[in-house]
Amino acid sequence: MKISFVRVGVALSLGLANAAYAVDFSGHWVGSGQIIEVVPFVGTKTSPCARIEISIEHLTEKLTTKHYKADCGFVGPDWGPNVMEIRGTEVFEDDEKTGTLIDDTLLTLDASGGVQYAYNLRLKKPAEGQPEVLESYYGVKSMAGTIVIEGGLKRVP
Repeated sequence: MKISFVRVGVALSLGLANAAYAVDFSGHWVGSGQIIEVVPFVGTKTSPCARIEISIEHLTEKLTTKHYKADCGFVGPDWGPNVMEIRGTEVFEDDEKTGTLIDDTLLTLDASGGVQYAYNLRLKKPAEGQPEVLESYYGVKSMAGTIVIEGGLKRVP
């Protein structure tokens, strides 16, 4: 399996003009998922993530990830807060465009010091009587390889 950030870049370049604030990502989200590690000359390894936890505050012109934490064995990203400004369907961090927020999907891609970071969210509409599911995607790509953490999270009180 080849993990690529191309799908993120392509999605970022599409100038779709749908409503930017069609969903509310606000809340404390918890669930499980998987980690995919791609290391050059070694290969791909997929293993479970026991717990992924994201706390978000979503306002009309700002989305703040207060805290992101994942327990994926020896890999455990723990970061936040991260503030993104929303201008229409475009998302900015420190006045630099890093992504889009269109309908139910946030797509971001940022580079810093030779490392690419992707942070994507999608709030799936639930089936009748089912809770909402927040699909999360957090990826880090460098010369050492790529790590992607994907999860399906539910809002908790």
